[in-house]
Order: sequence, then C-alpha cells, then structure tokens
Amino acid sequence: MRCLALTQRCRRRHPTSAGPSTCGRIGLQRQGQNGADGCLPHRAPRLLGVIRASLASDAKGIALAAHSLKGSAGYFGAGELQSLCKEIETWADSGALDAIRRTLPTLHSVIEATIAPLRRGTDGANTAD
Repeated sequence: MRCLALTQRCRRRHPTSAGPSTCGRIGLQRQGQNGADGCLPHRAPRLLGVIRASLASDAKGIALAAHSLKGSAGYFGAGELQSLCKEIETWADSGALDAIRRTLPTLHSVIEATIAPLRRGTDGANTAD
C-alpha cells in the first residue's frame, strides 16, 4: 500500500507529458511510468534486505536482487546505484560473497542517498506515510 501511495504521489507530481520532471531536477531521470515496479523508495530497501538475507549461501538470490535493483536504479537514472548493483551482480555470479558482504555498508548508504530526495520531494517536505 505504501508503494502504491508513493507511486500515485509521484505520478501526480510528475506526469509523463510534463516537461523536465522533479526527479530530473534532483539528479534522477524518470523515463516513463511503470507503476509499482518503478517505486524505488519501496523496492530498494526491500531488495537490500533480500541481498543481506541471501548472503549465507544464496548467490543466485543475490544476483537476482542486485539485477532487479540495478534495473530500478537505471529507470530513475541513479547511475551510482546502478553501477554498484552491476558490480554486486557480477560478484554474485562468480560466488564472491565476501566481496558483497564488504560492500553492503556502501550499498546501504548509496540507496539512502538515492531515495531520500524521492521520499521528501523537491519542496523539502517529508512525504513518507
């Protein structure tokens, strides 16, 4: 429900037919509408949780979560997050779980820095439910 509310709020603020979107003004690019799948503020923390939970022995789960997060980051033009997820996906494919484990604090920080402007909007008001 929270993701739906954020997605609807984002759609009201950034209709596809509008000029440069708010996301673009804060350094992120919206390239269309894709409903809840485009809800980066909701998806990113959830996928980070999947990556953390999969560290015990599920490299394939990490690769899938990193790939999904990479796609969402790309959708929003979050290049730093997208690059980091690509690296994590590559490490997962090669079974380098220790490298991923060492990168988790950085991934967490990059996710927070990426989604904070989306959560509060450009007017500085906190829009989290």
